[in-house]
Amino acid sequence: HRMVEKKRTTMPQDDDVTAMMDVNLQQTQQRGMHQYEVSNYCLPGHECLHNINYWEYGNYLPLGPGAHGRISVGGLTFALANERNPDKWLQAVQSADCGIHRERPSATGGVAQVTALSQSDVGWEMLMAGL
Repeated sequence: HRMVEKKRTTMPQDDDVTAMMDVNLQQTQQRGMHQYEVSNYCLPGHECLHNINYWEYGNYLPLGPGAHGRISVGGLTFALANERNPDKWLQAVQSADCGIHRERPSATGGVAQVTALSQSDVGWEMLMAGL
């Protein structure tokens, strides 16, 4: 998107995109693959469990700097967001011996920010993840 804005490249025409999608579908089907999401194709039984878990709004941990996660416990859903800066993230992990703090992080950082989501937020996220 930025490269198009800066005129470093151009977007393909709609007809060209449609033709590329048709070739992609033909090539994947010839190899026995099926489409199980807008941009995901695989052989039967080789679907990406991480993606399926995400689309079905399952639990997932934030592993690494800048990662996000969702955990449901006791009827509540918590959003977790790790420190984005790799050096600060590593320092926080080393000082806490874990990747997720149980208390709210201080203003100076912490490995993860933990936020309880409202039922409205959970419903919206489930809708968007399942599209």
